Amino acid sequence: MDYFAVEMIILTIFRQLFARFPGYLILTVKKF
Repeated sequence: MDYFAVEMIILTIFRQLFARFPGYLILTVKKF
């Protein structure tokens, strides 16, 4: 599988998660 395609899929998933749970992702980022 093309690496670029995988990266685009991951970005799309993160965008959907961010749209649904913005606060959760912000807290997850702050942990790191």
